[in-house]
Amino acid sequence: MIRTITEKARAMIIDSQTSIRFWREAINTTVYLHQRSPNEGLKRNNCDGYHTPWEMPYTMLHGFGKPTHDAGGNDV
Repeated sequence: MIRTITEKARAMIIDSQTSIRFWREAINTTVYLHQRSPNEGLKRNNCDGYHTPWEMPYTMLHGFGKPTHDAGGNDV
């Protein structure tokens, strides 16, 4: 994973033709984008289209869209 992140950051630095002093920002941006990208390709659904097999890592980490209480009002 470290190699992937550094290669993506290096590509950003080279493509944008910026100084190496922006290395830290390139790494932060790469990790930010990586965490918000789907972790698997789209799989064919039996019904009508494509779906992702799992949620995105950022969504799983922060629990967006998940209920915080059950029907009785208790914390989940």
